[in-house]
Amino acid sequence: MDIKKVIGFKLLILVLCSCNGQTDNLSTEVKTDDSIEIEFKKGQIIFSTSNRDWEYETIRLYPGDNSIDSVKLKEILKRDVVSIEKSKDTIFAFFNNEKLAKVDNKCLPKIDLALLQNYYPKFYNVSIEDDIPNHIYLKNEKDFLHLTQHDEEYTWEKAIITDTLLSILDLKVGLNKDEAIKALGLPKLSYPDNFNLILCQATEPSKIWYKKLIETYGLNKHTYLKDVFANQILVKFSKNKIELIKISPWIPYIGLDEK
Repeated sequence: MDIKKVIGFKLLILVLCSCNGQTDNLSTEVKTDDSIEIEFKKGQIIFSTSNRDWEYETIRLYPGDNSIDSVKLKEILKRDVVSIEKSKDTIFAFFNNEKLAKVDNKCLPKIDLALLQNYYPKFYNVSIEDDIPNHIYLKNEKDFLHLTQHDEEYTWEKAIITDTLLSILDLKVGLNKDEAIKALGLPKLSYPDNFNLILCQATEPSKIWYKKLIETYGLNKHTYLKDVFANQILVKFSKNKIELIKISPWIPYIGLDEK
């Protein structure tokens, strides 16, 4: 065989091996939560009451794992954000912490008797119904807040906020979308300019993909999920900014077309 052909053949093999090595390195690169490769998966979420179900056809945006075994599931259920699902123009983010707690929530504006008497009247019409429990209402042209009081404990029942006065989970009306996503600790995904973001406690749905896996692997949900007496929060984004914040335990139960 011609010596030049032999040398050329050996060089070709070396080049091919080098290319394969580079390809393997790229394909096994570890990705962090800050740069998630999304694997779109269709699913369904159901919120149930004693007499009705609210069903949402969804696409799972996070986590994007191709397959989730019991080990991965245990890790996912310990995260602050368990899952993110998209349905129409709404994105559900399911939390596994106390951010959405109705009572003694440090992420919501502080409420006490002194503030109701001396601070909030500067911005709101404050009315207190002397009952058991006490019902407290704060209103102005843009906001409506309803709380109840049991002894020294204040519970958030409902709020509709379009003014820039209050900070809810470090969110304010007018805040940029990217800053809001960062403040909530949500993963960096491709969020649209105009959408509804529903922040929901992870234990709230009666049906969602991770509940089925919990049953399959026989995991005790109370070991991995925080079962918190919680509100849900709707954050409406328009042109990449927060336009409205709504607090209510019933947000997922009224249907996307009824909000």
